[in-house]
Amino acid sequence: MLECVFDGTFMFRGPRSGRRLFYSHLKLEAQVGIGLNLIDSYWVSANPQVLARILLNGKEGTPGFPGSMPAIGMTLSDQQIAGVLTYIRNSWGLNAGAVSVEIVAKSRKDNKGRVADWTDMLLRSLEMGLAGRTR
Repeated sequence: MLECVFDGTFMFRGPRSGRRLFYSHLKLEAQVGIGLNLIDSYWVSANPQVLARILLNGKEGTPGFPGSMPAIGMTLSDQQIAGVLTYIRNSWGLNAGAVSVEIVAKSRKDNKGRVADWTDMLLRSLEMGLAGRTR
């Protein structure tokens, strides 16, 4: 079970704050057309750096998943994104682990200036490149 930590600023870090943000903000976005089935999405359980980039920069639609994911990460802090992604990766029967603030910050830095939505082909290429760096 993932731990929620009070950080002294009247905000919780971890899944609890990610859950709150998901249901107060992101789920509202989903109701108007994100159209992403999170449970069945390969990217939710894949490399967390890739998932962070989807939230930061958006993603075009995928066959079987109607609609695209708009870029909404630029309106959120690294801590908020890490909380939301940790919540998503560990809800609805998933157990894909936590996403750290450092992973989100690195993903944001590596993609500074990117304006185009990600495609499945670009994300797979990115994923292979990231896997090669960790070997």
